[in-house]
Amino acid sequence: MQEETLDFIQFLKARMAKNNALKAETNGSALADLLDKAARKNLFMGIDDPAAWQREIRQGH
Repeated sequence: MQEETLDFIQFLKARMAKNNALKAETNGSALADLLDKAARKNLFMGIDDPAAWQREIRQGH
């Protein structure tokens, strides 16, 4: 019974790892798509100094 339990736990861990890998890949693809859309729309065209812009944004939070 202990062996069966261990096998089942290993199965669950493997399944969980596979699901996490799929989620990470999906999230990465979604982020790449969003960045591509932002680049095509020139959303960041008005930002002359990205570091200064980032500091300004962070101060607001």
